[in-house]
Amino acid sequence: MKEYVKRYPLLKSLIKNFSFFIKYYADHCPFTKPGQFEFHRETIQKRRELGSVKAALKDMDYSGKIAYHVNNDPLIFPNLIKFVSYASKNLPKAWIQIMTNGRALSVKKSEELIQAGINDLTINIYKFHPHDKQPKTITKIQNEIIPKYYQPNQIKEEEWPNINVIKYKKNNFFIFKLYHRNVNEIISSRGGTAPNKKFKPTKSRGFCEHPFVQFNISADGKVSKCCADFYFSDAMGNVNSQSLIEIWNSNRFNHVRQSLLQGNRKLSRNCNKCDDYGIRNLKFLLEFKNSSNNTT
Repeated sequence: MKEYVKRYPLLKSLIKNFSFFIKYYADHCPFTKPGQFEFHRETIQKRRELGSVKAALKDMDYSGKIAYHVNNDPLIFPNLIKFVSYASKNLPKAWIQIMTNGRALSVKKSEELIQAGINDLTINIYKFHPHDKQPKTITKIQNEIIPKYYQPNQIKEEEWPNINVIKYKKNNFFIFKLYHRNVNEIISSRGGTAPNKKFKPTKSRGFCEHPFVQFNISADGKVSKCCADFYFSDAMGNVNSQSLIEIWNSNRFNHVRQSLLQGNRKLSRNCNKCDDYGIRNLKFLLEFKNSSNNTT
């Protein structure tokens, strides 16, 4: 394992999905389509512990982000506290994020999550009108619950990509981020799946780093190349039959990365219809290319 870490960059973000569909109403969400309002509770409760993935993360002394959403809200999962507690105790260097729309977030649940060891609570508050008031539950969590555990100078609003995990963990910082969103807003094409935005690949785009840093797992174990593959339609593997390392270093995953390093986004329907510009930082791109050249 340690040999692998030395010769190839490791994932920086692992996101686990606990359901296939969740009832939702934002226009940019692919599951807003008729017939998609289905909640697979049976699938969730039958999910195995993903022991091989947990063991692999522990073995590699994982220090990236762990989150529990891809296309679902993690709070609908009944064993979420158990998963967070395990990650907090066994992966002390990891950054644990809960991203939610807040509709299933109670004051009690927020306190349980903090006690279990989350480092980040990010809430997307969806509104039909700009002047709609913030839910009272969210306000109480913000003003009463979080201050019980953190001093004002420990509560930050930075987003995940901009933080130094070592520094934040050492200083016991906590991220609490609120996004006030409109249910009708247009965000991105989400790899061609967003109902309210279509993208024609006519404009130039930058380098996409997502398959180099993300490891997204669906409720049935499929692994996607990035979070924009909303339906996991182009799976890189399945954790029920393959190890995390095997999938991460597979020919299929590496083919995607090599294509992106060459500026080719036509390798799949998702990439071709994705309007995420990517990164413009030349130094960052060169680091990825050098890492790729060192792969054996």
